[in-house]
Amino acid sequence: MKKILIPFVLFLMACSSQKKIDNDPLIYYAKTRCLGKCPVFDLTIYNNGSIVYNGIENVVKKGIMKSSISSQKLTVLKDSLINLKLSVKEPNNKLKRDIPSTIIKYNGSTYKFQHGNQFKNIINELNKIIDSL
Repeated sequence: MKKILIPFVLFLMACSSQKKIDNDPLIYYAKTRCLGKCPVFDLTIYNNGSIVYNGIENVVKKGIMKSSISSQKLTVLKDSLINLKLSVKEPNNKLKRDIPSTIIKYNGSTYKFQHGNQFKNIINELNKIIDSL
Protein backbone atom coordinates (compact mmCIF):
# COMPACT_ATOMS: atom_id res chain seq x y z
CA MET A 1 0.00 0.00 0.00
CA LYS A 2 2.87 2.39 0.80
CA LYS A 3 4.34 1.81 -2.67
CA ILE A 4 1.13 3.09 -4.23
CA LEU A 5 0.39 5.89 -1.76
CA ILE A 6 3.80 7.63 -1.82
CA PRO A 7 3.95 8.16 -5.63
CA PHE A 8 0.32 9.31 -5.60
CA VAL A 9 1.01 11.92 -2.90
CA LEU A 10 4.12 13.10 -4.77
CA PHE A 11 2.07 13.38 -7.96
CA LEU A 12 -0.56 15.51 -6.21
CA MET A 13 2.09 17.79 -4.72
CA ALA A 14 3.76 18.24 -8.12
CA CYS A 15 0.46 19.10 -9.80
CA SER A 16 -0.52 21.65 -7.18
CA SER A 17 2.86 23.38 -7.36
CA GLN A 18 2.53 23.92 -11.13
CA LYS A 19 -0.13 26.59 -10.73
CA LYS A 20 1.21 29.72 -12.34
CA ILE A 21 0.50 33.19 -11.03
CA ASP A 22 -0.09 34.27 -14.65
CA ASN A 23 -3.22 32.11 -14.73
CA ASP A 24 -4.84 33.94 -11.84
CA PRO A 25 -7.88 35.98 -12.85
CA LEU A 26 -7.20 39.64 -13.54
CA ILE A 27 -10.88 40.58 -13.65
CA TYR A 28 -14.27 38.86 -13.62
CA TYR A 29 -17.23 40.64 -15.21
CA ALA A 30 -20.83 39.38 -15.25
CA LYS A 31 -24.38 40.48 -15.87
CA THR A 32 -27.26 38.84 -14.01
CA ARG A 33 -30.82 38.04 -15.00
CA CYS A 34 -33.73 40.43 -14.91
CA LEU A 35 -37.46 39.94 -15.51
CA GLY A 36 -37.10 40.88 -19.19
CA LYS A 37 -34.63 39.95 -21.90
CA CYS A 38 -31.42 41.21 -20.32
CA PRO A 39 -28.15 39.69 -21.50
CA VAL A 40 -26.78 37.17 -19.01
CA PHE A 41 -23.11 36.25 -19.26
CA ASP A 42 -19.80 36.11 -17.46
CA LEU A 43 -16.30 36.93 -18.62
CA THR A 44 -13.00 36.16 -16.93
CA ILE A 45 -9.76 37.69 -18.14
CA TYR A 46 -6.55 36.22 -16.78
CA ASN A 47 -3.20 37.88 -16.16
CA ASN A 48 -1.66 35.97 -19.08
CA GLY A 49 -4.24 37.41 -21.54
CA SER A 50 -6.45 34.34 -21.84
CA ILE A 51 -10.20 34.87 -21.78
CA VAL A 52 -13.11 32.62 -20.86
CA TYR A 53 -16.57 33.87 -21.84
CA ASN A 54 -19.84 32.14 -21.01
CA GLY A 55 -22.91 33.46 -22.82
CA ILE A 56 -25.89 32.21 -20.87
CA GLU A 57 -29.03 33.82 -22.30
CA ASN A 58 -30.22 36.77 -24.38
CA VAL A 59 -26.77 37.19 -25.93
CA VAL A 60 -25.56 36.83 -29.51
CA LYS A 61 -22.71 34.50 -28.54
CA LYS A 62 -23.99 31.62 -26.40
CA GLY A 63 -21.95 28.98 -24.65
CA ILE A 64 -18.39 28.87 -23.42
CA MET A 65 -15.74 30.50 -25.59
CA LYS A 66 -12.02 30.65 -24.92
CA SER A 67 -9.76 33.19 -26.50
CA SER A 68 -6.95 35.57 -25.68
CA ILE A 69 -6.09 39.22 -26.13
CA SER A 70 -2.84 40.73 -27.24
CA SER A 71 -0.33 41.86 -24.67
CA GLN A 72 -0.92 45.43 -25.86
CA LYS A 73 -4.67 45.22 -25.16
CA LEU A 74 -3.94 43.51 -21.86
CA THR A 75 -1.63 46.36 -20.86
CA VAL A 76 -4.31 48.93 -21.77
CA LEU A 77 -6.86 47.00 -19.70
CA LYS A 78 -4.51 46.77 -16.71
CA ASP A 79 -3.75 50.50 -16.94
CA SER A 80 -7.48 51.27 -17.03
CA LEU A 81 -8.04 49.10 -13.96
CA ILE A 82 -5.19 50.76 -12.06
CA ASN A 83 -6.54 54.22 -12.84
CA LEU A 84 -10.09 53.23 -11.93
CA LYS A 85 -11.03 53.87 -8.35
CA LEU A 86 -13.07 50.80 -7.46
CA SER A 87 -14.80 51.91 -4.32
CA VAL A 88 -18.47 51.70 -5.19
CA LYS A 89 -20.82 51.28 -2.30
CA GLU A 90 -24.45 51.19 -3.28
CA PRO A 91 -26.30 53.79 -1.19
CA ASN A 92 -29.32 51.51 -1.18
CA ASN A 93 -28.06 47.97 -0.64
CA LYS A 94 -31.41 46.53 -1.73
CA LEU A 95 -31.15 45.57 -5.40
CA LYS A 96 -34.23 45.70 -7.62
CA ARG A 97 -35.35 42.43 -9.24
CA ASP A 98 -36.15 43.85 -12.67
CA ILE A 99 -32.80 45.58 -13.15
CA PRO A 100 -29.84 43.35 -13.97
CA SER A 101 -26.86 43.56 -11.67
CA THR A 102 -23.32 43.98 -12.84
CA ILE A 103 -20.67 42.08 -10.95
CA ILE A 104 -16.99 42.95 -11.13
CA LYS A 105 -14.37 41.02 -9.20
CA TYR A 106 -10.99 42.68 -9.19
CA ASN A 107 -8.00 42.72 -6.89
CA GLY A 108 -9.65 40.53 -4.24
CA SER A 109 -12.86 42.59 -4.02
CA THR A 110 -16.34 42.03 -5.41
CA TYR A 111 -18.49 44.92 -6.60
CA LYS A 112 -22.16 44.30 -7.32
CA PHE A 113 -24.26 47.19 -8.52
CA GLN A 114 -27.14 48.12 -10.77
CA HIS A 115 -26.08 51.65 -11.63
CA GLY A 116 -22.38 52.28 -11.77
CA ASN A 117 -21.50 55.30 -13.88
CA GLN A 118 -17.98 55.34 -12.47
CA PHE A 119 -17.48 51.91 -14.06
CA LYS A 120 -18.69 53.01 -17.50
CA ASN A 121 -15.23 53.19 -19.12
CA ILE A 122 -14.04 49.79 -17.94
CA ILE A 123 -17.40 48.18 -18.81
CA ASN A 124 -17.15 49.64 -22.33
CA GLU A 125 -13.67 48.13 -22.70
CA LEU A 126 -14.86 44.75 -21.42
CA ASN A 127 -17.83 44.83 -23.80
CA LYS A 128 -15.46 45.54 -26.72
CA ILE A 129 -13.49 42.44 -25.74
CA ILE A 130 -16.70 40.39 -25.76
CA ASP A 131 -17.65 41.79 -29.19
CA SER A 132 -14.27 40.80 -30.59
CA LEU A 133 -14.66 37.12 -29.56
